[in-house]
Amino acid sequence: MVLISGGRFKMGSPQNESQRGNNEKQNDFPVKTFYMSRYPITQIQWEKVAELPKVELDLNDKPSTFGESERERAKLPVETISWEEAKEFCDRLSQKFEGEYRLPTEVEWEYACRANTTTPFYFGETITPDVANYDSHYGYGRSPEKYERDKYRGKTVPVEFIQSANNFGLEGMCGNLWEWCKDVYSKNYEDSFKAPVEVGTKSQLRVIRGGAWNSFPASCRSAKRNFKPQNIKMNTIGFRVVGVFS
Repeated sequence: MVLISGGRFKMGSPQNESQRGNNEKQNDFPVKTFYMSRYPITQIQWEKVAELPKVELDLNDKPSTFGESERERAKLPVETISWEEAKEFCDRLSQKFEGEYRLPTEVEWEYACRANTTTPFYFGETITPDVANYDSHYGYGRSPEKYERDKYRGKTVPVEFIQSANNFGLEGMCGNLWEWCKDVYSKNYEDSFKAPVEVGTKSQLRVIRGGAWNSFPASCRSAKRNFKPQNIKMNTIGFRVVGVFS
């Protein structure tokens, strides 16, 4: 877990940012101090927590599409898990250990990803396969070179394989897997915050952030907003956890 000191930041993207979405209007938001896992949750971490006592849901200890050996599962992020299962993971941690563990809010996620940067990606103005895992057949702000197309991996990679840490010490926030957030999705940030977070139908739409191994490069931008039904399971979605300790 990495300590993320609170502050204020401008969430969303400027109007001149290439391929921005119409749901990324910039707003200033305050953020309280919290802890966030340095990497997305790995398959081995998932297996260990799946052994803990149930809170509400049963958990499959090996849900992921990628990774066969224990050595691979120790490094690959867990995927093919629903928002509901990710929440159960957090609830089991909270039941077992001191403090509250939960999914990050959308504001916390973008604040943590940006780490005091204002560029489209926390590592700069553009993206390459050397710093992120995405569909490198496509470029961002320029045409991809041949070597970039040749580096398309077509699957997840180990959580510490590519990117160096951002200014907050977090790794892999762009690409590899989309990450579940706590919030119900709305085109307007404020409406998302007001919506009930822990209740709703099984098809309630939840925010996902960060882009995945098969995403266009623009989907890996810090401001990119996306969503999926909370009960869906895809091998392009994983998560990391936030901890709050008194």
